[in-house]
Amino acid sequence: MYKHIPRSPTYHMLRYNFVASYSKLMYLLLIALLNVAMSSHAATVNLRNNCGYTVYPGIYPANLHQNGGWSMAPGASVSFNISGSGRLWGRTGCNTATSPAQCTTGQCGGTGLQCAGTTGVPNTSLFEFTINANGTDWYNVSYVDAIDNPITVTTSNTSCINPSTCNPAVKTNCPAGLRSGDVCLSPCTRYNTDQLCCRGAYGTPETCNTSSWSAEARTYLNNVHNYCPYSYAYAYDEPSGALRTCPTGTSYNVTFCGSGGGSGSSSSGGNTVATVFQHCNYTGWSSSLGVGNFNLGALQARGFVNDDASSIQVAPGYEAVLYQHDNFTGSSIVVTGNDNCFVNERFNDLASSIITRATGGGGGNPITIQAESYSSMNGVQVESTTDTGGGTNVGWIDSGDWMAFPAITLPYSGNYRIAYRVASLSGGGTLQIEQAGGSPVFGSISIPNTGGWQNWTTISHQVNLPAGSVQLGIYVPVGGWNLNWFSVTPL
Repeated sequence: MYKHIPRSPTYHMLRYNFVASYSKLMYLLLIALLNVAMSSHAATVNLRNNCGYTVYPGIYPANLHQNGGWSMAPGASVSFNISGSGRLWGRTGCNTATSPAQCTTGQCGGTGLQCAGTTGVPNTSLFEFTINANGTDWYNVSYVDAIDNPITVTTSNTSCINPSTCNPAVKTNCPAGLRSGDVCLSPCTRYNTDQLCCRGAYGTPETCNTSSWSAEARTYLNNVHNYCPYSYAYAYDEPSGALRTCPTGTSYNVTFCGSGGGSGSSSSGGNTVATVFQHCNYTGWSSSLGVGNFNLGALQARGFVNDDASSIQVAPGYEAVLYQHDNFTGSSIVVTGNDNCFVNERFNDLASSIITRATGGGGGNPITIQAESYSSMNGVQVESTTDTGGGTNVGWIDSGDWMAFPAITLPYSGNYRIAYRVASLSGGGTLQIEQAGGSPVFGSISIPNTGGWQNWTTISHQVNLPAGSVQLGIYVPVGGWNLNWFSVTPL
C-alpha cells in the first residue's frame, strides 16, 4: 500500500519495484548504471543517531539491513554493508504498537518497524547511493522532499568532498508556510506544482528556473545551500555540487543530526518567547523556545535536560504550559511572565514537555494534510486542481468511499479545529472524520454547494482528539464533493 507516487519529483526506477523521488541527474545516472555490470563489492556504512530523540531508520533495498527498518535511540550507532543502488532515511515519531509502525515522517509499509522493501512517504531527508559503478561510488544527501533529521556524511577517503555539515538552523529558519509540525517541507512537497517540482513544462535544467520561484521557495533553497552545503534542495541541484563521487572501497559515516541535537543551549528559531533554565533565578543551562509544541525530544534538541528545569522567563503576551511527562501528559502548570523558581508550584525538576503560545490558550500551529497523501483508500481518484497553489485534489468521491492517512502526532488530548478545503457542484454531501479503520468517530460536517467542482471554500468544525500518534481517516456517508486538503489545529 505504501509503494505510492510521491508528490515531489518522481521517477520510475527501471528494473526496480518501487517509485521514489530521486534527484533527476541521480535518476539518469542510475538508469545508465543499471546497464553496467557491477561487481558484488559492498561499502560499509557507519550510521549514528546524534539527535536528542529516537530515530527509526528505513533502508531500501530491505536486504541491506534489518529487513529495511529498525530503531536507534539517541547516541546509538550501527555498521552494515550496502551495495547496488538504494536509499536510507530516518523516520520519526513512530508508534511501534501498530503494524506497520505509524510514523510522523518517512512512513513506510512492511511489518512493524521493518519496511520490507517499501519506501517512505516523501516528507523526510534522504541519503542516496549507487555503489561500484565501474569503480566509482555515487551518493548524495537530498532535501528535495523535506527536512526532518539533517544528515551529514563523511568518508574514509579524505580526498572526497562530502555533505559533512548540516546546521540545525536549516529547520529552525524554515519559512512559516512550509512548516508541518517539526518538519520543514520542500516547496514541491508543500504545493505540488509542476514549476516547484521541476516536471512537465519545467522538467529540464533549463526550464526549471528557480529564480522565478516565490520568495518563500527561494528561501528554502538558500537555507539548504547555506546551512547544508553539497546537498540537494531541488531536483536539478547538481550545480551546487550535490551529486558526489568517491572511489569504490570507501566507507561512509552517515549521521542524523550530525551538527548536534541533544546538548548545550540552543534556540528553536524565529522569535524567542520563553527561555527555560536549569536552576532557580535563571541560572545553569538554558533552552530558548519560539511558539510551538515541544515534546521531550524536541526540547532535548534545544539543550533541555529532562526533569531538571527550575525557572522560566516568558515574554509579554505569551504563556508556557509545562507538563510532567513527555507528549504533553501528566500534571501541568501555566506560566505567564517570569517564574524564578518552580519550587513555589511544587513543579521543580518535573518538566518533560512544553507548549508555548499566545496568552489565552490555543493558537497552536496547524498540521496540514494534502488529500492525495492518503496511505490507503477506497473508490476515490486524484485530479489536477485550479485551487490556490495548484497541484492535485481528490475527486470522484461517492457514498461509502474512504481514505486513511499517515499518522500525525498531537500534543494533547482535547479540542482541535479541523478545516477542510472542499468543492461541490450541488452540495448535500457529508464528511466523517474518524480514526482510520472506522472507530472511534470524532465528528462529521456537511458539505455546502460551492457552485462547481473547482470552486473552493474552507469549512471547519471542532472535535475532541486524543494525544500522541493518531492515524486519521475520512469516511463518506454522502458523496458528491471534492477535497484538496484538511488541517488540524490545537485550540
